[in-house]
Amino acid sequence: MNDLSSLNPTPAVAPEHEYRIDGNTETDTPTITPLRQYPDDERSLQVHSVHQDTNVLIERHRLQAPPSYRGPTDHLVFTSGNDDDHIHLYRTDHLIIDINERRYHLDLASDTQVIVLRTQAGDDRIRVDDAVKTTVFIDSAEGNDLVVAGGGFTKVNAGAGNDRVFTRSGASYVEAGVGDDLVRALGSGAITAYGGQGRDTLIGGKGSCFLDGGQGDDLLQGGTGHSVLSGSDGDDHIISGAARTTAYTGTGTDIVDDLRPDVRLFNAYSAAETAPPSRLEDPGVIIAAKDLDSCGVVVEGSAQFQERVNDDLRLLLGSENGRQLLDALGQARERSGIPVVVRELSEEENGMCVPNHPEQDYPFIENGQAAPPSDGCQVYYDPSFLKGEVTSIVHLYHELCHAYNYVTGTMFPGMSADGIDGDRPRHAIPNLELQAVGLNIQGASFPFAGHPDPLSSNPEAFSENGLRREFGIPPRKQYRED
Repeated sequence: MNDLSSLNPTPAVAPEHEYRIDGNTETDTPTITPLRQYPDDERSLQVHSVHQDTNVLIERHRLQAPPSYRGPTDHLVFTSGNDDDHIHLYRTDHLIIDINERRYHLDLASDTQVIVLRTQAGDDRIRVDDAVKTTVFIDSAEGNDLVVAGGGFTKVNAGAGNDRVFTRSGASYVEAGVGDDLVRALGSGAITAYGGQGRDTLIGGKGSCFLDGGQGDDLLQGGTGHSVLSGSDGDDHIISGAARTTAYTGTGTDIVDDLRPDVRLFNAYSAAETAPPSRLEDPGVIIAAKDLDSCGVVVEGSAQFQERVNDDLRLLLGSENGRQLLDALGQARERSGIPVVVRELSEEENGMCVPNHPEQDYPFIENGQAAPPSDGCQVYYDPSFLKGEVTSIVHLYHELCHAYNYVTGTMFPGMSADGIDGDRPRHAIPNLELQAVGLNIQGASFPFAGHPDPLSSNPEAFSENGLRREFGIPPRKQYRED
């Protein structure tokens, strides 16, 4: 399954087909487009033309953003045509991209400039050498594509088709898209992979992995690092990793192999199915899954974004903690008739949750009493935002915990010192952020619904750290991570 023989070295090219590409290029009249993805979004995208021939269009995309912005701001974008493209990114004493029978020598603007490779329709072959440590985004669009990631962080959107994606020493985020896809980690890099619709095979490697099969009958196999495996909908075959593993069957008739004491299994079944039998040797937590319509969350955006986020919600509906959170958001929707809406956020290393009516006061707890709840709120989420994590779902969960506090009127007012993490400084942090993480505030505690004893933070199931512990990944000790 890991035959890469079709990715042979690019042959020599004629001198007239070699080009020097300056990543510092700025034109006098770039195209400027305001992004306007969320309220008070001050970002705008400048597009500078760098080079164009019959083979490829090369542009520099510069994001103008306020100083508080976190995320990449400079992209060198290569867009090829509709043919079956062969692309090879490698390093000599500088970076070189061979695209079909032409060669492009790169002078990047900085070490943080992102290389973006975009192909159109066609069965494309894209290889990034493992010696390339630059961040690379790959969008291979429709077709039966072969993608090999390199040694830097790589984001792959394989598009529709029966694709094969292999990752190596760099951390990777992969959306395989519609089709019967193979995604396999061949090296030590952490991998987050979503199979999407189709009969997919997802296999972990030496690093940690988060694998979600999506809709369809999938095969998921953990690696030798920590594994989180989610079958989602369909009749799936889940094989635990060699190390600690957390597995979610999703709905369907699933097979789970290699159950051990260090494998935590969440065994979901739909209302149309018979509950799985309880066996003394089975470590599974039995959860009666609900439909997406029950969870109080609606996803808006592109079809790809909706499918991707709905896969996260399906996992949470089959999760011990996630189910409690989504049930609470569903109850709030029944009360107000207004859901929590998740909207698409692009390439910002952050998430956010804002009320539907920003002019209203925050629903802060006062004198030991919950405030009047907000009627719904807006969550902004970039699914590919990892920031060193094995999965981005923890960031969505953090924002949904904020949503829980909005729609239940249970935000702690004021500020407190950040959590304790060795000798790291404890800066003053808004209490509403600490409680969403699951860190204690310094102030009056509160008896949350279903928890008779007063708490100084959100209950475990309504905190980011609650999901982290369920996954078996380290909890955050502090909110501030710089």
